Amino acid sequence: MQGNVSFLGVGEFILLFNGMIQTWVTITLMYNRFQMKDMVSRVFFVALFTATVTAAVHLDDALGDHGPGHYTALACIFFVLAVMKLYIGSWIRRVERLSTFEASMQFCFGLYHLLIGWLPYLLLDDKTDRKTMRAIMVGANHIFVVFGSMPVHRMFLRSAEYDENGKMVRPPDHVPWHHLKIRCIS
Repeated sequence: MQGNVSFLGVGEFILLFNGMIQTWVTITLMYNRFQMKDMVSRVFFVALFTATVTAAVHLDDALGDHGPGHYTALACIFFVLAVMKLYIGSWIRRVERLSTFEASMQFCFGLYHLLIGWLPYLLLDDKTDRKTMRAIMVGANHIFVVFGSMPVHRMFLRSAEYDENGKMVRPPDHVPWHHLKIRCIS
């Protein structure tokens, strides 16, 4: 950012940090929401930390020459998050359906980030065109995350079911943000 403080430089800065912020928020909310402290969750954390550091190393020119490295690392983060969501759904029965849906969303984000990293590299020869194509793809991702993912997410949540007396027989598909523990495997 220091080298380019123009309007386009600020836009590039925002686009570059979009993926990092998106993954950081997802990781933080998941670990705080489920209070993940078992051994498997710690292994997941090491994998996430390694991929995050790798993505940060390639962040200086992520829309340019370092795009494949940066976006491949972000894709690895999303793939690990997908596996973690399935893991959570296997331990907490009432979030199994939601976790499966969230895992598929994380997997799709991972595939899309692989495309962001490698498609411009494979299709285009000019560095400026690669940078422009990546910027458009990252912008489309940002627009989807901000405006599209939450409404899509809500379509897959079931509301509570009640019997004829008004008593809840099945809670809605959601998880409280705190006080959930995953069974330890240590």
